[in-house]
Amino acid sequence: MPAKNASVLGFSQGVGWDELVGYVTQTTRKNVRIQAIGDAHWRNATAALSRFPDQDLILIRYTDSPLYRTHSILHEFGHLLLGHDGCTQSKDTVRDDAHEQAAELLAYQLAQRLYRPGDYEDLRVLG
Repeated sequence: MPAKNASVLGFSQGVGWDELVGYVTQTTRKNVRIQAIGDAHWRNATAALSRFPDQDLILIRYTDSPLYRTHSILHEFGHLLLGHDGCTQSKDTVRDDAHEQAAELLAYQLAQRLYRPGDYEDLRVLG
């Protein structure tokens, strides 16, 4: 059953990255592969999710800061945990803003649990 928010997941403050990734793979019943790429065509897109029968692939821009790449991954985790499909849009397709907003909210909630109190200064960079 797709999660609605991070509190449903039962994560406490300071959850580890491995625990979070493990939860995503257990929930989707697929491995998640994260690959940093980038070229001239990736100016506007910050990440993309492709869903395959045997794995989910998250593409992120290698030119972004590590903190922003983490946020992009958490956003795509949000799509996975909410049961959304992968990216099917071209540059001419209008995105589903409700799905994007829900994934973004879940990404922020996951970030709040992933970061420890000493990390809050870094977390402010994300907004």
